[in-house]
Amino acid sequence: MSCMYSERRTKMSIKIDSNVKIPSSSYGVGIGKYPWHNMKPGDSFFVPEAKTRPATPLFKTKSRVCVENNVKGIRVWKV
Repeated sequence: MSCMYSERRTKMSIKIDSNVKIPSSSYGVGIGKYPWHNMKPGDSFFVPEAKTRPATPLFKTKSRVCVENNVKGIRVWKV
């Protein structure tokens, strides 16, 4: 990393960086990876081979690990 920053360490040895600029998003302004804003309550989407559950602080969601068409993944519902 070639940028200038200061650092502090916590008791758990996790480094905290200061003054690191946020890179531009590869998804564009206001557009995320998942279709949260296009969903109505009861709608869902499937993320194949997901290792983590997609979540958002904007909406209440529920998710379940499942297998669809012989592919393991996570289905997420907007509640």
